Amino acid sequence: RLAESTISISSGLTKVATVLNYTATIIAGLAIGFRTSWKLTLVIFACAPLFAIALGFVIAIAINGEKKGRVAYSRAGGAANEVLSLIRAVGAYGGERHELRRYETCLEAARRAGVDQGRGIGLAVGVMVSTFYAIYGIALFSGAMFVIESRREDPLCAYDTGREGCFTGGQVIITFIAVQLSALSIGQIGPSIGIVAGARAAAADVFGV
Repeated sequence: RLAESTISISSGLTKVATVLNYTATIIAGLAIGFRTSWKLTLVIFACAPLFAIALGFVIAIAINGEKKGRVAYSRAGGAANEVLSLIRAVGAYGGERHELRRYETCLEAARRAGVDQGRGIGLAVGVMVSTFYAIYGIALFSGAMFVIESRREDPLCAYDTGREGCFTGGQVIITFIAVQLSALSIGQIGPSIGIVAGARAAAADVFGV
């Protein structure tokens, strides 16, 4: 228990800085976005969860596929180790072909896990990138509408963008990047928080021992 728990604690400690980093990015991104243009920030942030969800699927599929592949390879290694340690008995009873099929079955499970992982990641990344470009298009379209509206209300904004109430393309880009980074951090902070929570539980076991 001590050996397993200390590994979990070590992983959790390395993720504490990651959680703090993502948290600061979320707060700073939203602060910059609302400071630059609260209207455009709300538009982007209404679509951003879709991107965060797609990113979460990519991470979950990668972790799940890696776990399945590791388990399958572990079983294959265990089967090989068992046969080699009892090679005399296997040879005496003519079980070479049977053990070979058992080993190949474990390797086939690992291969299927890798293929499924690749397909899942490919599909999730495709959805994630498509969502990103869709959000990008919505943000630019909405920003253009805000620029046109501001110039319609104050025609001088077309010549002097520094006037109060004028909306510019620079504000669109700043707001989009800030809010998008914040949304990315929301999608990535979940797994790290889970690892930190697991480390806290492991630390309680260690202190209990």
